[in-house]
Amino acid sequence: MFTRITSPFASASNNESTRASQPGPIYNAATVSHGTNQLVVAVQALVLVGLAVFVVRRRPSLPGAVAAAAAAPVLFLLLNKVFSAQYILVIVAAGFLAAALVGRSRPIGVLLLIAATANALVYPLTVQWRPASAVLFACALVSVGLILGGIDRPTLDRARRGVKRRSGLRRDDRAVGVEARTRCAEVLP
Repeated sequence: MFTRITSPFASASNNESTRASQPGPIYNAATVSHGTNQLVVAVQALVLVGLAVFVVRRRPSLPGAVAAAAAAPVLFLLLNKVFSAQYILVIVAAGFLAAALVGRSRPIGVLLLIAATANALVYPLTVQWRPASAVLFACALVSVGLILGGIDRPTLDRARRGVKRRSGLRRDDRAVGVEARTRCAEVLP
């Protein structure tokens, strides 16, 4: 009465290794073990928590913090259990924003464009999709590394080196001004 529809990868013994060794079209669902799914979710969570810890410990300036925030969806989508072709739009947009904020637009932009081109080879063209997929993920993850490596230290470090502030005076100049006022107050009744 009812016809059971089975996957073309299903075997009589339901052996997962048989299904994995005979992949079909790229858009078919992958059959992976429950443990693998849990591992991927755990890695994704650890990487995002690691990113948050990195930002808290580094205490970057506002552009650096926004760049790290833009790197979060890139990492989330790249490390997700499922990757879809349209994710590259968010990855490239967030990556370009972060690259502009950290001042590394050219190398990160080139890597993200290579990743986008590899994405087109994965789907819809499906031309050598496995090597193209490896290139996509490698380029995108390296670009995130460059983004995080380009995040600067907070402005407090620059102030200690005597970099000009908004007032136009260096830290040392203001100290001299305070010292001069103190001496004048001592000399004048």
